[in-house]
Amino acid sequence: MSSTLHLPGYRIEELVYAGTETLVYRGIRACGESEQPVIVKVLRDACSNLSQQVQFRNQHTIACQLDSLHVVKPLALERYEKGYALVIPDQGAIALSQHWASRDFSAEHSFLQSFFSIAVQLAEALHDLGKQRVIHKDI
Repeated sequence: MSSTLHLPGYRIEELVYAGTETLVYRGIRACGESEQPVIVKVLRDACSNLSQQVQFRNQHTIACQLDSLHVVKPLALERYEKGYALVIPDQGAIALSQHWASRDFSAEHSFLQSFFSIAVQLAEALHDLGKQRVIHKDI
C-alpha cells in the first residue's frame, strides 16, 4: 500500500483511510491562485479490473446527480495512473471510528445523545438515497 499519492494539481497531506479496495487521502487542490481542501479517493490496485473501474466512475456519475444535503457533490474525476481519482471537497469530516475513539462517554446520556444524533443523520441520508432509487452497498 502506498502512503503517498502523486496527482498533478494536488498536494496530498495524509492517508486517512485504507480499505480493501480503496485508499482515501486528505489534501489541497490548487485552483488557480486559491487552494481548496479536498478528499481524494483512488482504487487501491492501480491495475484493477475493468469492472472496478466502471463501478468507480459510476460512483462519481451518481453522486453528481443526487439531490441531497447529506451527499457531498464531487469536484472532479481525475485520471490517475491506469484508473481514476475521485475528488470531493474536504468539509473536515472524520471517520466514525475516530469520532467514537475521541469521545468521553463517561455519562450514559452523552453516549446515547451522540449515538442517536448520528443514527438520525444516517437514516436521513439513506432515506434521501432511497427516494432517488440508489442503494448504498457498503452500509
